[in-house]
Amino acid sequence: MDRFSKLPDFIMHHIMSYLSAKEVAQIGSLSKKWKGLSESFPIFDFRDSYIHFMGEDLAYTNLDPTLEFDSEEIEEFLELVPKFINFVDASLSRFSDLNLRMQKFMLNICVVVDVQIMSPVLENWLRSAIECGVEELELDFLGTKDTEVIYTLPQIMFSAKSTNTIKLRGCKLEQPSNNITRLLSLKSLTLNEVCMQEETIQKLIGQCPLLEKISLKNCWGFKRFYALKQLTNSRLSRFVHHWNMSLEP
Repeated sequence: MDRFSKLPDFIMHHIMSYLSAKEVAQIGSLSKKWKGLSESFPIFDFRDSYIHFMGEDLAYTNLDPTLEFDSEEIEEFLELVPKFINFVDASLSRFSDLNLRMQKFMLNICVVVDVQIMSPVLENWLRSAIECGVEELELDFLGTKDTEVIYTLPQIMFSAKSTNTIKLRGCKLEQPSNNITRLLSLKSLTLNEVCMQEETIQKLIGQCPLLEKISLKNCWGFKRFYALKQLTNSRLSRFVHHWNMSLEP
């Protein structure tokens, strides 16, 4: 066995963190040792995998939520997406069985075609990541400002007590049903094109004790933003906001 393979797993995983998701998957086929390292790798980046399973043409079409879907594209999309779902399910299941802590979970996926079908699938993925103590969440739902088809994040998002960084794009963020958030480790929150009410961001600022940075870009769903009043009483060291027009959708 080469000296490289004799390194501790945590060092190997650190080295692997500089590789693409495709390269990590490829080295898993080199040997039993590398297969185990690949399966226990705590960084889950499904962004390239989505393009791989959907095909570049269809994936890149769906990456632009302003484009219309014709009947053939919808049919092809619905035929291909189950393969991607099975891949993510299997990957998360193997990792969960190892009882290890997840470092990152990153996902780009279009849910405009069928929100009702994808919603429970996405909730299961999010639950798996949170139960594995995921530290960083980066979710891009390639959404739209049509409130009838936009994906609404499940309530379990607010129970991610180990997560320190959250980046969201193209979805709807509602207040927790019990008005209590358990994002006890959250330090950085980035929201891009997210629909939410003013009360939601107020709750996040008020109930996340370690929150240091908030970045809002082109968010919508509220008329005014009074949460700024809370900044003087919080740990926030950086607040960034940008929107092209008014705060109303």
